[in-house]
Amino acid sequence: MIPADHTPHPPASITNPALDLRHTPGSSSVSAPATLPTKALAVFFLVSFSMAWVVCLPLWLTDLKHNMLAVGALAGVMMFTPALGVVAAMLITHTPAAGERLAYLGMGVPKRWGAFLGYVALAIFGPFAIIVAIVAESILFGFITPDIVHLSGYMQQSGLEASSLHPWLLVGIQLLFFPVGALLNSLLAFGEEIGWRGWLITALRPLGVVPSVLLVGAAWGLWHTPLILLGYNYQRSDIIGPAMMTVACMAWGMILGWMRYASGSVYIPAVAHGAINGAAGLTLMFHAAGTTQEQLLSGPLGLVAVLVCLEVVAVGYAIRALRSTKSRA
Repeated sequence: MIPADHTPHPPASITNPALDLRHTPGSSSVSAPATLPTKALAVFFLVSFSMAWVVCLPLWLTDLKHNMLAVGALAGVMMFTPALGVVAAMLITHTPAAGERLAYLGMGVPKRWGAFLGYVALAIFGPFAIIVAIVAESILFGFITPDIVHLSGYMQQSGLEASSLHPWLLVGIQLLFFPVGALLNSLLAFGEEIGWRGWLITALRPLGVVPSVLLVGAAWGLWHTPLILLGYNYQRSDIIGPAMMTVACMAWGMILGWMRYASGSVYIPAVAHGAINGAAGLTLMFHAAGTTQEQLLSGPLGLVAVLVCLEVVAVGYAIRALRSTKSRA
């Protein structure tokens, strides 16, 4: 048994100033543990994962899984189970100590509002641009049979085939309200992000930046298993669904993790998470009527999505390397 540690730890060593959370607009200081808080991690995972299954039990035991309103309501409740895991870990193991909690969770008040609002804008429009790229590359690879002009598949699915309104006018209205929708979605996404990229990423920080980002992404994906095994997202109930979800969340998690480390704030990945949820439907708008679309390939959490996220990360590293080369010149 590992005793609860009530003493503040010094910040973990950060060799890259660009990733030093103490010098970001969202937080004045971050007291990451010097070693892994093993007991706290066990409590967090036990509570957040078990409660996710408890929330989803009605879908497994009844016909509610065919009721989209019930599914949406329970999925919304499920999004707060990581937050419940954080509360349990803090109450039971005192990790972090009371005076360090805001900094540990990335909930500090921004000191540079201009920079913080810049990250908010990036969190809203960055995921949107990535999902547009997912659609474009899915069309390029032949995974989507497109109807860019009439959006016949989208109009058919929406029951708007007889509408006199031009389909792009309907899309334009949705896009106009997208930023507001992303911010509203972030209220629910915060219930997850306070767990994933608030508490957990800091608890895993002793392993290093990259391992902490990837492990949080893996946990994020596996946590969705109660819903994925029922056929949600991929329309399949075998192990491939949870496996794909885990890989996809690790890929998206690299981008959200960077946002957390770069901004020092959990609010930024929460907004990005909300934007992803809000823009996900774009992948279903551009296929032709009468054609099928495999979510495992072209969906917002499919193979093409993983590829696009990796491309974004590669471009980011290339830009960083170029700037580093210029600074040494």
